[in-house]
Amino acid sequence: MAALAMAEMTETRLDRLESDVAHIRSDVADLKADVRELRKEIGCAHEKISNLGDRVWTEIGNLRSDMHKEIAGLRDDMRKEFAELHKELAANSRAILRGDLTNRIWMLLMGAAILGVLARGLHWL
Repeated sequence: MAALAMAEMTETRLDRLESDVAHIRSDVADLKADVRELRKEIGCAHEKISNLGDRVWTEIGNLRSDMHKEIAGLRDDMRKEFAELHKELAANSRAILRGDLTNRIWMLLMGAAILGVLARGLHWL
């Protein structure tokens, strides 16, 4: 009798283990399917990211070339403006020099007049 009860208990345990193993197998199969789907999605995401990176580098290159063109244009404009400024300064340099010399002459004359007044006031002359 004890052997019969033991055999039945063993069979029920064995049946429960078999059903648990069946559930584990189905869960593993579901996990494998999920992993396959994730691999596909990751592959698509990787392609999109690499394409996006290529587009970004292309745009950066385009912006860089546009920037170089704009800088070259600005450089040319600056050269033209500096050339015009140099011409204006060259044209006005004679007038500036003449005005500077005129100021010096007037300062010398005023200094001489002040010294003359001082010499007369102190009876040096």
